[in-house]
Amino acid sequence: MRTVVENLKIALDLLQTHGLGQSALYDPYTGCYCSVGAIYAARTGKRGMAVTSYDEIRHEQQAFVDTPESDAVRQAMAETGLLTEPFEGSSHIDVYLTNDSVAEPTSIYAAFTRAIEHAQTAA
Repeated sequence: MRTVVENLKIALDLLQTHGLGQSALYDPYTGCYCSVGAIYAARTGKRGMAVTSYDEIRHEQQAFVDTPESDAVRQAMAETGLLTEPFEGSSHIDVYLTNDSVAEPTSIYAAFTRAIEHAQTAA
């Protein structure tokens, strides 16, 4: 089992390599992941369409809902001003909705980098 730091690094690499997607965990047309989709992919080792399939993810909610990784990214988003107030109170929802509200992917990458730094300090 990988650490939170390792999963966040994998998720950030997926975002930077494939691009930041919006409105879907994984976009099969562009090959992009959203923030939560990248976290899910990092935690499970799944890639591509396996990330976007509801039938796949609903049985693995522990890898999807309010994970330590999404908690760390939500905190970093709040610290960088991307998340001004929680939308739903659930970290994965806050990260998902913030992901869809940004115009510049680099701000999301910066939040992941900050989350990695915090997780490294906590470890």
